Amino acid sequence: MPTYLYRRQSDGQELEVKHSMKEEPQTWGELCHLVGLELAGISAEEPVKRLISGGSGAYVSGGAALPAMPSSGGGSCCGVSGCHD
Repeated sequence: MPTYLYRRQSDGQELEVKHSMKEEPQTWGELCHLVGLELAGISAEEPVKRLISGGSGAYVSGGAALPAMPSSGGGSCCGVSGCHD
């Protein structure tokens, strides 16, 4: 699966995710759903823009790594740097 980099338009927060070429997420909620993370207080309707493809895994800008597919125990969230187990 290709890796894509998305930016949240309101504050520039970025998220790198792997998904099929058929999927075209338009909102932060759709991205978080693809990665399996909670919204962490960010509106699901927040628009995102796809920037580039390449790389691997999932991360939020600022260097905090997020799991691409969190364990069933969860606890991870989408949108807040450092908000993961």
